[in-house]
Amino acid sequence: MKMTTRMFAASILLVAVGTATNLFPAVMAGSNLSGLGSAVLAQENYKTGTIKYINTVKGFGYVTMDSTGQDIIFKTSDLLDEIDVNARVKFKLVNGKKGVSAVEIKLLPED
Repeated sequence: MKMTTRMFAASILLVAVGTATNLFPAVMAGSNLSGLGSAVLAQENYKTGTIKYINTVKGFGYVTMDSTGQDIIFKTSDLLDEIDVNARVKFKLVNGKKGVSAVEIKLLPED
């Protein structure tokens, strides 16, 4: 059977969704990714993590998720508090044009 362009695109989509599901199984469960633009993956649930890197000149950084150890990129404009490297934070995940990123990043209260 000859693979058409449509079949190829569908197979790529299945691989991409399968990969995202493996990386973020709890987040993907019940998520609707069919909308256009950015879709909030975790509508109400904040994830927790630690700020790994911030580059204020370039406007981005990485937060390491507690649950998976995965580094998630964020824009510094999504920082809601003054935050430094190694700070404990909570955040939401969104699925944008370039993949998953963190938004609404807030400091966790100290214990």
